[in-house]
Amino acid sequence: MKTPGFGGTPLTSGAATTVLVDKRFWIPFVTCTCCSPLFLWLAISSGGAGHGDYGWAKVFFPYTMFFAMKFGSISPLLDLLAIVQFPVYGTVLGLAWVRNRFALGIAVLGLAHCVFELLCYVTASDAFRNP
Repeated sequence: MKTPGFGGTPLTSGAATTVLVDKRFWIPFVTCTCCSPLFLWLAISSGGAGHGDYGWAKVFFPYTMFFAMKFGSISPLLDLLAIVQFPVYGTVLGLAWVRNRFALGIAVLGLAHCVFELLCYVTASDAFRNP
């Protein structure tokens, strides 16, 4: 039995192989993965060893910061979430591009990212103060 894939097309092992050889998949994946270390460095720097405002962390890693603000600290699990966030974005965008749904992928990821970023700035937290 075939399982429907992204965009309503059947997803088979041959389709998965086709996705991996299509350069449209790799362009967003490699771009997002290569940008991730820079974004991590900016986020860590904005923390200022606990004396910063975490501004860049909230901009680039809103999911991690939202849950850190809720729980009061950044746990190893949240560190992992930040590390994999942009490679996951790249994977989603790559699959969307191969399925001719790139604009939809950007819209969905962008909306989710912006909503959580906004939540970071409206959520009060003693440990992660807002500027």
